[in-house]
Amino acid sequence: MTMSDYSDIAPRGPSIRDRGPAKHFHGRTGALQKFAEAMEAAKKGAGTIFLIQGAPGSGKTALLAKCQEVAAAKKWQTARITPEAFWNPNALLDALGQDRDPVQKESGWSTAAEGEAGLPGLGSAKGSGAYESRKIHAPRTTLDVLNDEEDALLLILDEAQTVAEKILNEHHPQARIVLDKIHNGDVDRPVILAAGGLSTTSEVFHDMGVSRFEARSFVGLGRMREAYTRDIIRDWLIKDGGAKEDPAPWIDAITPETYGWPQHIMSYIRPAVWHLVAHEGEMNNEGLQGVLEEGRDGRTQFYKARAKGFFEEHRTCIARAFASVREDYTQTRTAIMAFLVHDFGQSEAEFIFKRALHKGILDDLGGHLVIPIPSMRDWFLDNYGPDRE
Repeated sequence: MTMSDYSDIAPRGPSIRDRGPAKHFHGRTGALQKFAEAMEAAKKGAGTIFLIQGAPGSGKTALLAKCQEVAAAKKWQTARITPEAFWNPNALLDALGQDRDPVQKESGWSTAAEGEAGLPGLGSAKGSGAYESRKIHAPRTTLDVLNDEEDALLLILDEAQTVAEKILNEHHPQARIVLDKIHNGDVDRPVILAAGGLSTTSEVFHDMGVSRFEARSFVGLGRMREAYTRDIIRDWLIKDGGAKEDPAPWIDAITPETYGWPQHIMSYIRPAVWHLVAHEGEMNNEGLQGVLEEGRDGRTQFYKARAKGFFEEHRTCIARAFASVREDYTQTRTAIMAFLVHDFGQSEAEFIFKRALHKGILDDLGGHLVIPIPSMRDWFLDNYGPDRE
């Protein structure tokens, strides 16, 4: 049974998505402990930007949702924001579920109409020669909104690597001030900004004036531990698929193929659960083989989506750079750039390198670079490496 054969099952089966909050959340205990410590520190005046960084499919959005759940349980106010909220008070008010600020106007001196002389509040003479002026009060600033309440507040920003590009340059000064105030605890109430993004995110924040993240405020997401991967698969098979037998053989077969990568886990979960729903929880070897095939196809589609926008010669060049690497499968920026510059010149090489980081083909691990998922590295080398058939 292929994925297309499940079209009549999906409407009556469970909702299965590879993005957003995790239905069955396990693991990431170290990250959640750091977040709990950040919440306690914020109550003592040490507000912070809590940064969750990782390659695509590593579970950043799910962890952000879990942080929101933890904060809500502690009676924190929570709001999901866009970059616009750092300079536009009405965007922040929308996220907080509050009414927008109207532009306030007060009467000035006299009775002339606005604009007849081409300037606001400087109209033409009216009989007595008197003029009217009107004082216009600007809406509150974003900082005013943040300072208005006393409740502890968690702001959640996903895809944070885009924060600079989504704010017009003219608004960067206001956004930088707000980010600095939040990061340094200079708001009149406890505020944490929990931000999730790719490995370029810390650099983007640096360019926006946030120079350093403490270890307790930074999480670098990678693969999940095997025990947690197994727990997630088990929950889906039993609670959603209705498995009637011991799911251990299926868990044993699926777990190593996921490489502990949350997105890959869901690539196998979807066909596994839908197969179980279609067969009333029956588990057999034929069904398992179909699940494994569908899961592998899902993994491949993910890699193709990551590589979309790169020409074959770009992919081949990156694969050559990783054909001979260290024991930990990392490569240096200098080595990768040497391959790219040789083939495409300095300017285009810089563009390709940055795009590879932005798309999650490359991931920065403490100054060394990797193709973040072992199976994606294998896919690159098998299809574009020097030893490909």
